[in-house]
Amino acid sequence: MKNKENSFFSNLLLVVIILISCFALSCLLVWPLWKISISFKSAYTIISLSILTLYIGWIIFKTVKKQSLKSIIKFIINFMIIAGGLILLIFFVISEKRLAALIVLFITIALIVASHFIWKKINEEK
Repeated sequence: MKNKENSFFSNLLLVVIILISCFALSCLLVWPLWKISISFKSAYTIISLSILTLYIGWIIFKTVKKQSLKSIIKFIINFMIIAGGLILLIFFVISEKRLAALIVLFITIALIVASHFIWKKINEEK
């Protein structure tokens, strides 16, 4: 019985230490970021977006390096279709032209499906 109580209290102590450590580390990381974001809004936004862009670019670079030229072209075409559709969709929703946004949504979906079938047909020919 003594061992179980010892084990329980040592596990409880370990959990408390881990919780305190997580709280302390989060305060050390979050508080300065919060302070900078309040004091220097535009610089913080530029730095955050730059880091995010570099990270996404690195992931794309690592992925593209492993792929064939055909799959890279397919990705770029699908990305352009989706990005263009989303940009137009958001623009029309913000300008309160919901019917145009709905039409853009359907056209975007149709272009994605058409792109899929075209690539499937190209791959079947070989």
